[in-house]
Amino acid sequence: MATCASRHGFGGLWPGRTLVVLAVLGLAWLLGAADANAQIKRGRRFAKKGDCLSCHRDDVQVGSHPHKPFADKDCLGCHKPHGLVGALRLKETGRKLCLPCHEAEGLGIDRRYLHGPVAEGRCDACHNAHGTDYSDLLAADGEEACFLCHDKQPFTRKHRHEPLAREGCTACHETHGSEHESLLRADPGAICARCHQARDEKLVKAHFGFDLEGKDCLACHTPHSSAGPGLLRMSNHEPMTEGDCASCHAGAGAEDPLALTAPDPNGTCLECHDLDEVAPAGTHDPVADQDCLTCHDAHAAAGSHLMREASAVVCLDCHDDVADQVHTAHPHEPARADCLQCHQGHGQVSRHLLADQDGELCARCHADIVDAGEPVSAHPPFADSECLACHTPHGSNDPGLIKGDPRGLCASCHDEPDAWLRLSHTHKPVVLGHCLECHEPHKADHPSLLREEGDQLCLRCHAQVNLAKQAPVVHEPVTEGDCSVCHQPHGSRQPGMLVAVERQLCLDCHDDLDAATDPSGSAHQPFVGGKCTACHVPHGGKLASLLAEKAPDLCFTCHEDLAARLKSGTVHSPVADGECLACHDPHLASQPALLTEKVADLCLECHAGDDEAFLGAHLGLPADGMDCVGCHDPHVSDDPDLIQPDQHDPFAGRSCDTCHPGTQQGGER
Repeated sequence: MATCASRHGFGGLWPGRTLVVLAVLGLAWLLGAADANAQIKRGRRFAKKGDCLSCHRDDVQVGSHPHKPFADKDCLGCHKPHGLVGALRLKETGRKLCLPCHEAEGLGIDRRYLHGPVAEGRCDACHNAHGTDYSDLLAADGEEACFLCHDKQPFTRKHRHEPLAREGCTACHETHGSEHESLLRADPGAICARCHQARDEKLVKAHFGFDLEGKDCLACHTPHSSAGPGLLRMSNHEPMTEGDCASCHAGAGAEDPLALTAPDPNGTCLECHDLDEVAPAGTHDPVADQDCLTCHDAHAAAGSHLMREASAVVCLDCHDDVADQVHTAHPHEPARADCLQCHQGHGQVSRHLLADQDGELCARCHADIVDAGEPVSAHPPFADSECLACHTPHGSNDPGLIKGDPRGLCASCHDEPDAWLRLSHTHKPVVLGHCLECHEPHKADHPSLLREEGDQLCLRCHAQVNLAKQAPVVHEPVTEGDCSVCHQPHGSRQPGMLVAVERQLCLDCHDDLDAATDPSGSAHQPFVGGKCTACHVPHGGKLASLLAEKAPDLCFTCHEDLAARLKSGTVHSPVADGECLACHDPHLASQPALLTEKVADLCLECHAGDDEAFLGAHLGLPADGMDCVGCHDPHVSDDPDLIQPDQHDPFAGRSCDTCHPGTQQGGER
């Protein structure tokens, strides 16, 4: 095997000189020119005046702002010089590659709160490694770089915060790290105070005369954009927007402005909201306990109904069991995003706060399943609107929000799957629990909730049967598309999931063969043993009677000794022509050896038994009743007349009267 040294011209050097060469190369590496391409050996694989971009120009997008190492052609500042073709070979991974040049302190990545990509070491989430058309190597211009990850809509509503519109996200936020949450440049109040003076006359007037010093601006305002003026949050408490603060608080001129008029904040709510109306008997516990602020904000909220946070967050703070379900592999989207799509915050506990009955509630989103016409068959739980009989409402580790693995779920009502699994030959979808490979879960246009009818269902997996269906000769059940004539759909004790043992199954239709064997006759062993498919293909083929091969090749698959004998000697004409069935019945016969007739009668169909030649060769005896195979081999012999190889000496000399006195031409037998 060629080594690195032999490929680059060091293979013929003795060890001492090799060390010298390597030392010189090492020094050149340390003292090398700024142009990294000078460190690449010229040779057959590189052009004499080439550089990295000779090969990688199409891989590198630069723009008008190149990365300094790239501008200086210092590719080896970041990359290793050798490696696998097509593999990215960097000196370090993640931000470890960037930090030797970009100090952590200067970037702010040594602070308490880090930007997600920074914490994950993914500098390339925002920056291009080689260059872009934007400053700071950003992947997009200004705030558009932020929108590569952050949803743009909350930041671009009709009324935008002026600093955001004028300066972009960095007006208030750090890019890499901050000592304040949300990467803010300072505490939220301090940031607002840069532009808004708490005791500014205009600002105080807009807030109905209240002193705003030390107040939380974000309790009522959104920091980015809003649909209405004033950057107010999505939902606002009506008394607040109308300036009727006194309905809950002491007025601006009071000794303790904004003090609550009732000792209990929740009691304040009930001064306007009638308890019987918002909290009827059996309602949600926080409502019944008059603990309004568990779920609601008193002034304004980013979501509807003054919810202090998204409903999924508020609800899951208390409902740990639901949180566990939502955090499974397949969460229900409303449970993950908005509980109020299905539940009412002030609903009845006895009904799980549901906004409607199970089936009606699910139909709000799944109308495509519920309203898809009148089915031929329907799953009883679906027909009865009992969706939760099979599905979990919040999340599941199995697709489709089903309760556990499909086979176990189906077996909870259907006893048969356990019995099918105990059979020696079970349909693979049953074994794997893939009931839905064949059945619809809700309703179907075919009986038994089948996805397709007849062989169209089976052919989805069994493509080889579809090919057989195009063959010149096709088994009638296959032509009619009725696989169930021969096969069980779920499992069987018979190979191939047959509905009965092979012989009996075939004889159910081919009853002309269903006859007792004549005691003096014979039967083909595969036929007796019920191995019909030893000779016949079950679905479709090229040959008549669905034979697996032509005779005599089919016969020779078992009769190998005869096949070997036929390679030499004199072969009986029907055998030579492959006409095994000229003499033999393939299934059963009243004669030995599956012969279709008595030996003499069978031979006389081709041989004249009363002509001069025959009588001369057979001592003048007539053929009628003669046992031809007593002297002749019916298949092949070394004798031209097919005489059996083991002959009595007098017979071989045709001296019959040696043993049979008085026998002569024309004599008696």
